[in-house]
Amino acid sequence: MKEPGLNFAIGLVVISLILLSYSIINAQPPYRVNERQGSNASIEFLLPDFDNDIGYSGWVIFVKSEVKINKGNYFIFDVPIGHGERAVSFWGDESETAIGNPYAGFRLGSNKLPLTFDIGIRVPLSSENNSLARLAGGFSDIYRLDAFILDYFTFQSMVNYRSNRINDLNGEISLGPRIWLYTGDSEYADDTEFFFAYNIKTFYSWSNFDAGVGISGLLCLTEDEFLGEDSMVNTLKFESSFATGNARPGIEISLPVDDDLDEVMDMVIGLNLKYFLD
Repeated sequence: MKEPGLNFAIGLVVISLILLSYSIINAQPPYRVNERQGSNASIEFLLPDFDNDIGYSGWVIFVKSEVKINKGNYFIFDVPIGHGERAVSFWGDESETAIGNPYAGFRLGSNKLPLTFDIGIRVPLSSENNSLARLAGGFSDIYRLDAFILDYFTFQSMVNYRSNRINDLNGEISLGPRIWLYTGDSEYADDTEFFFAYNIKTFYSWSNFDAGVGISGLLCLTEDEFLGEDSMVNTLKFESSFATGNARPGIEISLPVDDDLDEVMDMVIGLNLKYFLD
């Protein structure tokens, strides 16, 4: 891994450890939150705006459910669906829709601390015959690149910190390793790839409305070819959501930070809806 990437990773870990230590020392349950708990189902729609010179378009949907096991603990699964289109001047347009790599895992937490721990896997169901759908899916959310990567069984473990006090400025941090295990038959692919994933956000919470900005991305610890010259890629996100009854709709805008990603796409617009079942 290149030195800039290593320094960036070390900086993230140091900042996160400081914030996590502060939250543990100052936590005073019950934690006053502006966030409903319980089993829920959600759908997320992402619309990438590819560069005009690329000639691609598409959309991505993540269908997700969080099933409450007991206080603070959930079983989580999601199914990604990608749609890609390409303009071909002579033959007309090509398009395809395909399922990506589903996720299944657990979120473990406590009502006493604003900390949770995720552990889960993505099963490689993406097909080599659906390159357009995989392209749209991979570029729409680089943080979840493994949702559309071909021939990799992926494992992830994340530590999440989230403060959410009403009428106050809050913060959210998620970070942890991701391991990709190659399941294909190509002699040119490495058996294992290691990544470091991160999502850092600051937001303000009112009684039923949140708005914030953050950065998320991946740092490749092995092969540079996945994420460009600097072995890392980042996106800047602006997000907002509001609660109404059992539903919580939201919107987000993602902008590429790195040159490699900026050459491919201009932005991603996302709409999401979470519905609480209990």
